[in-house]
Amino acid sequence: MTLSKGILDFLNNNANRPSDLPLNKDDNLFNEGALHSFLLIELVNKLEEEYDIKISDEDVDEANFQTISTIESYLESRMV
Repeated sequence: MTLSKGILDFLNNNANRPSDLPLNKDDNLFNEGALHSFLLIELVNKLEEEYDIKISDEDVDEANFQTISTIESYLESRMV
């Protein structure tokens, strides 16, 4: 599964890097500034809406959202 353009734009717009240098799949989103505690909640809301899923409070953990790859893997596991 690949994240939608809207989700990738959200992450890239929040990252602390030039706009012409998009995030790589394995960049740590927290280290890059693309996510922090408040943005993580916003991302979870966007993912729930975009992919029509419910993300439990227990799953809102940095390990599930650390990179684009981990987000994609998490979403794949939720859509089975």
